[in-house]
Amino acid sequence: MSESGVLASAEGVDGFMAATMGVDDFRKLIGNDADFRTFVIESITSRFDDVIQQVAEITTRSVDYRIERYFETNIGRSDGAGVLYVTNEDIATEIGSTREVVNRKLHVLEQAGIVELGRGRVRILAPEKLQRIK
Repeated sequence: MSESGVLASAEGVDGFMAATMGVDDFRKLIGNDADFRTFVIESITSRFDDVIQQVAEITTRSVDYRIERYFETNIGRSDGAGVLYVTNEDIATEIGSTREVVNRKLHVLEQAGIVELGRGRVRILAPEKLQRIK
């Protein structure tokens, strides 16, 4: 809760919509409206499940695997030529690693001819080879 007594949460998606309300209004609404209470609980549960899944992935999967999964998941965002406009820091944040580790791993992939690196971009040259990394 912020010092102003306002709760706020936002998530960037297509058709983005946001709202804020005072803490007192929120408490009344959650106490009196079963549908709203269910919505809030389901939202929190979903977020918690996402966190647990990410922790499990980080603790049980190699960085190589997580980078490969990142590319598999995000290839649809490429520009049609296999280029993802993303920084090493972005990838590291997404997979739960550090920029330095991601940088080293991406250079290994580049030397293997799997990706081509550029400033703020990664071009996936051989996606079929990524699937072999486990």
